[in-house]
Amino acid sequence: MDIIIRPAQPKDIPLIVELASECVIASISPMRDILPSQVKEYRRKDLDSLNFWFQTEQEGIIFVAETKEGKFCGHIIVVVGNMDTLQVKQGWIIDLSVKSFFRKRGIGRSLMMAAEEWLIKNKIKWAVLGVTTANKTAVDFYHKLGYKTEYLQLIKKL
Repeated sequence: MDIIIRPAQPKDIPLIVELASECVIASISPMRDILPSQVKEYRRKDLDSLNFWFQTEQEGIIFVAETKEGKFCGHIIVVVGNMDTLQVKQGWIIDLSVKSFFRKRGIGRSLMMAAEEWLIKNKIKWAVLGVTTANKTAVDFYHKLGYKTEYLQLIKKL
């Protein structure tokens, strides 16, 4: 199956928000008392800001994967900034989502490679992402791509 990776356009935003809201369910920590519907709604509201992405200058990029026929398969959202205590300019993978029908076909890898190539071209030396350890499939995927664990977040229910 031939897949095209291209920069997102405003018309892609509803598809991106919907897919990200569906896929976030795999990242719910079993240690949290939260309903999947609450997580989906939070993710949807969080990504509402993408509606302004194309109206303002953003340092980052959104790539979309689609079939030759134009069928949406997935996306990756990358934002550049100093978003941690290191104060080092880095590329943050905010979301990587692939429709379930298209998984295990190299689309996630292709989206990650497009993001990394864009970061290198823009002289960004670090790609950073967060993933819940409960999402073992994603953790294994990122490790296969060479990502290493840098921080460990601990939790205790009180």
